[in-house]
Amino acid sequence: MTRSKTRILFLVGATRVFGAEIAMLTVMRGLKKRGYEVHCITSRWSDGDFESRLKEEGIPFTSLKLGFLYLRKPLWTLDTLIHYPGALLGFYRVKRRFRPDFVYHLSPRAHPEM
Repeated sequence: MTRSKTRILFLVGATRVFGAEIAMLTVMRGLKKRGYEVHCITSRWSDGDFESRLKEEGIPFTSLKLGFLYLRKPLWTLDTLIHYPGALLGFYRVKRRFRPDFVYHLSPRAHPEM
């Protein structure tokens, strides 16, 4: 089975839209216009603004409870650890279904095997 389009999976885990998120949205929009298939995984811990912008652009996305280990916010770390298995399972389901050729993420803290 041969695919005609290159597929790129983006991970954008920000809680609000700032410069990096706007840049990623611009990249995704441009790639989509050039015939690439794009899909974005976003953080469910967001204010919803980024997802609204993805909808406006017709870019498919999946929201997962992404998180990190926070030295100064132990309750946030606990919440991340509680939701980690579900987020990891959700990521692998999207990856299996979408079958990306490339995975791009904004954060240097993202898991290296993703």
